[in-house]
Amino acid sequence: MTALIPDFITIAHSKMMRGDKVLGLEPLRIDDMLTEATLTLAAGSVALPSDYLQRKSLYVDDACTTALTFLPLERWYRNALEGQAGVPKFYTLKASTLLVAPYSSDDVKFNYYTSLDQMTDDSDTNILFTKAPHAYLYGALFEAYSHIRQLSYAQNYGALFASAVNSLNGESRDHEYAGDQLTMMPESIY
Repeated sequence: MTALIPDFITIAHSKMMRGDKVLGLEPLRIDDMLTEATLTLAAGSVALPSDYLQRKSLYVDDACTTALTFLPLERWYRNALEGQAGVPKFYTLKASTLLVAPYSSDDVKFNYYTSLDQMTDDSDTNILFTKAPHAYLYGALFEAYSHIRQLSYAQNYGALFASAVNSLNGESRDHEYAGDQLTMMPESIY
């Protein structure tokens, strides 16, 4: 099975980036995966960055630093937001395109999660391997035991894998909201 170990690590990495509902594994979203890009709008749209994994926030970097409100695509079309001109207030995602309304030619700052680099060589590393090598270990062992149909071992390592990744996510959420009291606020698009 030595030749399969790199494949097991690759599959574990992919599951961490995308999640796995069967395992109860949340997609990995930690602070170290956050990045920011400046996007230049053209007719209210722009292609998503090639390393895009999941959105965090979008804002117009003007004197007011106006945060844009995300709308699901269905709501976007229901409210007929396309075709208007002005200062952007809303955004949505359609396939690999970010849409903004009202239309503008302003640059926007897009905060998003990017996928961690895949390890391809024995000496490769990434921030997750440095921070939590056990996540890769448990993920690879889950894949190995699943491969040889040792389901009791696979189940055990699958639970450890999910726990490791979900704990990392919890730490990032705790860090993001540390010291703040969460308050519900009404949402309005007008």
